Amino acid sequence: MVKRRFGVSISGELADRLDELAKALEVDRSNLVEAALRSMVGEYAHHLVSHECSALIALICSEEASIGDIVGGFSDIKITHLHDHKEGRCNQIIIAIGQSTRIAELYAKLNKIRKCKAKYIALHEEP
Repeated sequence: MVKRRFGVSISGELADRLDELAKALEVDRSNLVEAALRSMVGEYAHHLVSHECSALIALICSEEASIGDIVGGFSDIKITHLHDHKEGRCNQIIIAIGQSTRIAELYAKLNKIRKCKAKYIALHEEP
């Protein structure tokens, strides 16, 4: 595989954290950045081609945040929803099966909730 160099500017704090992680994992910074970018590009590129999709969306929200209205608006997607409350947080897992474009819409809406952090994971290979 041919490697290509390019410059990227990041905050000093993030650069320090990257260096610490690379040292702890005993890998060089370039390989760590390449692995992170491969994962992120794969995650987002997954949404570019409409297909039948299976995905997991994990959320951690403050207990005041409510996702029920959002999830309820996606009745065309098969959704399995698990949640648990602990220490003022609502930990939730959504398994979604349906059109990738609709799952991407669901994820985007959940990711915009101010008091939640969401993570999307495709449960199959790219289409």
